[in-house]
Amino acid sequence: MKFGKRIQAQQIPGWSAYYLDYKFLKKIISSLAANRPASEAAALALGVHSTIQSPTSPGQPPFFPASDYDAGRGPDFQAHKAAFFFKLERELEKINAFYLQKEAELKLRMETLLSKRRAAAIRGMPDANTGSFQNRAEWSAVEEGFRLLERDLGKLQKFVEINAEGFRKILKKFDKRSTSTTKELYLARQVDVQPVFNRQLISELANTVATCLLDITDLSSGLSFEGSNNNGILTQQILTERTPTFGPFGELEGNFHKAITAADPGAIKDCVYYSNMLRQQGGSTGNVTRILWNVILDAPPDLADLILASLSFPFDYHFVDDIHGRTCLHEAAIAGAERLIDLCLRNGVSVDTADLYGRTALHYAVMNGHPGACRQLLQANISPNTLDRDNFSPLIYATMKGNVECVRVLLDEGKVSAQSPAPSGDFSPLSLAAQAGHVKVVLILLEHNAPCLPNTNGEYPIHLAAQKGHSEHALGMMDASVSSSITGRDRYFEMNSAIQLPITPRGTDTSLA
Repeated sequence: MKFGKRIQAQQIPGWSAYYLDYKFLKKIISSLAANRPASEAAALALGVHSTIQSPTSPGQPPFFPASDYDAGRGPDFQAHKAAFFFKLERELEKINAFYLQKEAELKLRMETLLSKRRAAAIRGMPDANTGSFQNRAEWSAVEEGFRLLERDLGKLQKFVEINAEGFRKILKKFDKRSTSTTKELYLARQVDVQPVFNRQLISELANTVATCLLDITDLSSGLSFEGSNNNGILTQQILTERTPTFGPFGELEGNFHKAITAADPGAIKDCVYYSNMLRQQGGSTGNVTRILWNVILDAPPDLADLILASLSFPFDYHFVDDIHGRTCLHEAAIAGAERLIDLCLRNGVSVDTADLYGRTALHYAVMNGHPGACRQLLQANISPNTLDRDNFSPLIYATMKGNVECVRVLLDEGKVSAQSPAPSGDFSPLSLAAQAGHVKVVLILLEHNAPCLPNTNGEYPIHLAAQKGHSEHALGMMDASVSSSITGRDRYFEMNSAIQLPITPRGTDTSLA
């Protein structure tokens, strides 16, 4: 696959505007190679199609790598060269600014997670012998936070790598078409010196996260990122002891789970009484509420009701987790606990509240395959089209995971449109379902008039199905309702290229990147 198509295919949803505009830079090079007039170069550089003034910046003038050979060339060449490097510098500024914004966000998340890990350690270390944090709500949340941070760091690293490759390739192409020697000088003086291409910090962040995930309780990892939150004496004390000290919160949670497993009402009431005492300690309310809700989610309905009835204080349904920003409603949706979802709604929990990742309870109900919870939230008038920080809607998640019933509920009861939110077919539900091979989801989307649109590489859903080896899926999509949207040369290309593509076994790596 040519680089121009590859950079488009690898774009992260929602970040498209911040990638190198490789296609537009190629237009300027093509204009130079075709000996077009200088006025066209100026228009191209500023993104218009009419003759306008030469591209200049009100601030610092663009850097033009020069050679003695270039200096003696005509005005048309000089205009194209100026236009090319003017556009290239604007792209460099755009990419660098976006990277710095994301870097700051990820660094802040790292500092916050390290601070939350330290707070969890003060309240009690988990039992290393169990090899799991499933009975420790706070430590589980911290671990999940590091895993999601690892994922987002990986996305940013891929963004940096593909753009770095783009600058090298477009400069090489300019040198080839213009018979110049500008690539190495421009890379050394303008590109490589930018923070976005100095990968030391992002590598350190990634390494720290990986180390934290190897041993979440090792507080020595990440000390350089804790800054003012770092209490060296306390850290050293915890590291020296390192013996699991469960603390009152760990003891409460462990005893709760034992009582639930044994279905012992008396032991449950004792745990509730202990939680009432802990809650009276300063700064303990949030942690006690987190433990109680985690236990209620795991308990059978009668024991969950016993816990709520035994509390000496009203349960705080408006509690927001300080690690992920999730409400009790988010957690109930993740578990698919319809009875508890109803309880949250009756106690006034906001249905449209988004967590740290921009996801509502509906996102999580869909991601975990709970159509009943989806229906319940839609009846409570939750917005069905909210986009999270990855620019994914609930329908996109339902499609990608192949949750047929969730897709049906969103389309039929949520009245969600099967249309692609973007003008192209990039990340449209139909394209995603085709690529993943979810035949039933494809059929449902077609029933709801999902358009068959090409992505930015000109590939229709049928191409994506065939490329991934979904032969049954590819044939199923050769339906009149799909092909009717493709006319003339495009229809011929659609049908023939799909037939000619090799149908490989499922599981075979067919990546073109």
